[in-house]
Amino acid sequence: TVQGIDQNGCVNQGSFVLNVSLCLGVDNYSSNGARLLIYPNPSHGEFVIEMPEATEAEIHITNMLGQKILSVKAKSITPIDMVKFDKGIYFIHVIQNNKIVYKSSVIKE
Repeated sequence: TVQGIDQNGCVNQGSFVLNVSLCLGVDNYSSNGARLLIYPNPSHGEFVIEMPEATEAEIHITNMLGQKILSVKAKSITPIDMVKFDKGIYFIHVIQNNKIVYKSSVIKE
């Protein structure tokens, strides 16, 4: 419930209900059926991303606001260092041929 008072002293309020799902894990999405491995997840900022087909791919990492905070050229095994970033959930997008081929998330503790 939110209540507000305008400059004339008039009071009004509004309410809403927000339903959220229980997060029991982090799912991976792949548009081509291949597997993307991220470990350890969660971690304190050092992750490894493994993908079978990394040719001409780039890894973009965004924060909860959608801001790209890191971009690296993908290899079949790519170490990611996010130690300098705040704790939280970050989103992984692997871009290949100008389209997203993998989506996932990481949790930095």
